[in-house]
Amino acid sequence: MNILGHCLLSGDDPHLLIGNFIADGLPRSKWSKLPASIQKGVRLHHFIDTFTDSHPKTEELIASLRPSQGKYAPVVSDLLIDHVLARDWDRYTSIPLTDFVDRVHTELAEATAHMTEGRKRMFSFMRQQNWLLSYAETEGIQMALKGMHRRSSFPNRMDVAYADYVTNKAHWDRLIGDFLQDVISAAAQKRAQ
Repeated sequence: MNILGHCLLSGDDPHLLIGNFIADGLPRSKWSKLPASIQKGVRLHHFIDTFTDSHPKTEELIASLRPSQGKYAPVVSDLLIDHVLARDWDRYTSIPLTDFVDRVHTELAEATAHMTEGRKRMFSFMRQQNWLLSYAETEGIQMALKGMHRRSSFPNRMDVAYADYVTNKAHWDRLIGDFLQDVISAAAQKRAQ
């Protein structure tokens, strides 16, 4: 699950959103100094990652991607999940995608003091290039995959991953849709704890 999914699974709590957004690459020594409400978002992020990595539907998706994508299969899987989530947004929430993205941008912009320099740069690009909305469109997800391809320091085929998706679309959409239903329910339960 990539950025859009993590944001949605934060619910309506801006502190959970902030923690969930900044969690990747943040050492425990740093996040343990954050306010408790933001730490809860970091823990939610780790819960979502663990749930995603061990879910049978994502395991099957990653196994299907592995012949073409090798060690990058989980990365491609995360981006494809966000693509299907954005494209089929109305199946998963009643909040219009544009309104949701505006709220995410606003809340994260108010929380840059909690972000590492790298996360601030990423947020700036994410907002300027409107990544979260672009995931819904074929061109947007293809650009995201090609960008990951270029930024990777190892040889990869992420730039052609969308062609694999098109070939396997019906099956992979079912896997992703089933997974999304499960992770939305699991994250809601986790937030309530």
